[in-house]
Amino acid sequence: MKIGIISDIHAYINPLKEALAIFDAHKVDKIICAGDLVDGGSEGDAVVKLIRDLKIDTVMGNHDRDVFTEQAWVRRNIRESGETSNPLLLELETVAFVSSLRLNLTFSWDNHKICLAHGIPYNNTRYLFPNSSEEQFDEALEQTTADILILGHTHQPMIVQKGHRYILNAGSVAFNRLDDSQTCAILTLPDFDFQVFDLATGDEYPLEMTII
Repeated sequence: MKIGIISDIHAYINPLKEALAIFDAHKVDKIICAGDLVDGGSEGDAVVKLIRDLKIDTVMGNHDRDVFTEQAWVRRNIRESGETSNPLLLELETVAFVSSLRLNLTFSWDNHKICLAHGIPYNNTRYLFPNSSEEQFDEALEQTTADILILGHTHQPMIVQKGHRYILNAGSVAFNRLDDSQTCAILTLPDFDFQVFDLATGDEYPLEMTII
């Protein structure tokens, strides 16, 4: 089974389509998203519509969590300034969808239990980098019984192994920060092959495993 993994799209539709094209070329069976659909670019409505149309299972990122409050500010600013529109204004249906996303999702595929989250399973603001402490990795793993934990949030690809368990990150689809990886990933089960791909070239992105 081939699982396409995306994260941190941040309202940019074209790189999302580039990731989907890579998945199509590799004939993935399922696509999942580790959150942050909105806030960054100006195409949040289009991103969410495509995610919904393709029925991509998605968890709530920290920017998705904050969208209701931020959209209230945008609407208030429009009223006070007399503007008729704002590039950051989202449709109410988009706001409702991202606000309803769950913190984590669990799947069972090919004798593997997979947990999908944004930061860590019960905190979508927590960062896990390859050089995070063993205690930080343990905290994340203690929040799930899955043997594969898939995260986003850092905008950096990662594969970490502890015993028989793995923590993966596909990096970011978006390009709104200088350290954005602009990548997606494919996890192949049951033989556990994790490949990260550069969106611009479609080539495999070099990634070393961290063992703790």
